[in-house]
Amino acid sequence: MFDTCVHLLDMFQETDGVGTLLEVMEKNGVEKAVVCGTPVTKKWDQYEKGRPKGTFQDTGRVYFFTATDEMVADELNDFPDQAKVAEKLIPFACGFNPTDLFAPKHCKRVLDKFPNLFKGVGELFMRYSEISMLTNEEVCRANHPAMQEVYELCSARGIPVMMHNNAGNESVKPYAGGYEYMHEITTTLEKHRDLKLILNGCGMFERGTWSNYSDEIQGILVKYPNITFCINSWSLIGCTNALKHEDLAAIVEMYPNRFVVATDSSGKFVAPDGPVGIPPFAYDKAVAVLKDFCSKYLTADTAQKVLSDNAKALFGV
Repeated sequence: MFDTCVHLLDMFQETDGVGTLLEVMEKNGVEKAVVCGTPVTKKWDQYEKGRPKGTFQDTGRVYFFTATDEMVADELNDFPDQAKVAEKLIPFACGFNPTDLFAPKHCKRVLDKFPNLFKGVGELFMRYSEISMLTNEEVCRANHPAMQEVYELCSARGIPVMMHNNAGNESVKPYAGGYEYMHEITTTLEKHRDLKLILNGCGMFERGTWSNYSDEIQGILVKYPNITFCINSWSLIGCTNALKHEDLAAIVEMYPNRFVVATDSSGKFVAPDGPVGIPPFAYDKAVAVLKDFCSKYLTADTAQKVLSDNAKALFGV
C-alpha cells in the first residue's frame, strides 16, 4: 500500500517520530508514504483550565504555523537511516498562509532551501469544516488569488499540490444543498491545466445535505484529467452520508486510475483511538479501513491500482 497523506506533526506540532512511523508502516504493509507537517497549530487559550486534548474540544483558535516545514525537515534529516527515509517517505511542504499574497514567495523559499527534500506542496487546509471556523484568518479556498502563483510554481516544477476542500457547506437544511465550493476546485483546474492536484477526502464531510454527489465527482473526472481524488480513512468512516461505499466504489471502478488512498494520520501513530467516530485513529486501524474497503468493494485489479499503483505513477516512483 502507498499512503498518500501522513501528517508527521499533529495540530500541536508533536509527533511519535519518524522511527515509529516507519515501524507502523512496515507492520501494516505500507510501502511508501507522503509526509507533511500541519499548516496550522492549536492555541492553548488562557481561559482554559488545562491543555486542550484535541483540536475541536474547546473554542481555542488555530493559527498558521510556518515552522512546521522546518520541523519536518529536522525530523527527517536527523533520522539515522537516511537511505530508508529516502526509500519510504516523500515529504511535502505546507507551512504558509494560503490567503497571503506573499504565499508564493514563502512557498518558493522553503522549496529552494530544501531542494532535494520536498517533492510537493500540501496538505493545505482550504474549506475544512471546524478548522476553517477556528482559524484566525479569512477562509482559505482553492481559487484564492494568493494561490495562483503557487500553482504556477508547482506546475513549472512538476510537483503536485494536495489539499482538503469540502464540496459544499455543512448545513443540514434542505434548501442549503448543492456543492458551491466545488467551483473553487474546477476554476483552479481550468486555469492551471498542467497542475497535478490531489483532493484529499474527495470533498466529502460528515454533515450537510447531499444529493447526486456521484454525478458531481464524475463530471470533474471527465473534464479535468489533472485531478486525483484521495480516499482517506475518515471519508470511509464518517462521511457515508455523502457517498455510500457502494456508490463510491462504482465511481472508482469507472475511473480506476484516478483514485489513491491515505490514512491521514496525524502525529500520533500508536496512540489509542479517540472517542468513537472521532479521528485521529491509530495507524493500523486507518490502514485496515482502507484495505477493507478496497478488498470488499473493488475488483482485484482496481484495488491494486488504488492502494498502490496510481500513487506510484503520480509520484514517479
